[in-house]
Amino acid sequence: MGADIPGKYIHKKTRSHYIELKADGTYFLFQGSTGVSGKYELDGPEITLVGAESTSKGKIKSGVIIDSEGDKWVRASATSAISDDPLASMSWLPAALRRE
Repeated sequence: MGADIPGKYIHKKTRSHYIELKADGTYFLFQGSTGVSGKYELDGPEITLVGAESTSKGKIKSGVIIDSEGDKWVRASATSAISDDPLASMSWLPAALRRE
């Protein structure tokens, strides 16, 4: 398993949804108000998520998972994690009001 694969992947359209791939080959998927866990398997660029009730396939490349429905899940980097601070992304604010 690639060392660069484990991490948190945020759904591009619905940023509150995410998949966390863990180094031990397990995952946690959060969509809406429910969470699902299971195991994941890699075969080259192919990723398979195996849960208790379903199996999902997709492709993973350069920090992006594209699932079977064509949705993109983008890996969150440690330095650019999603912040709860709304001022952090408001670059139009005067410098005196920005938090840097």
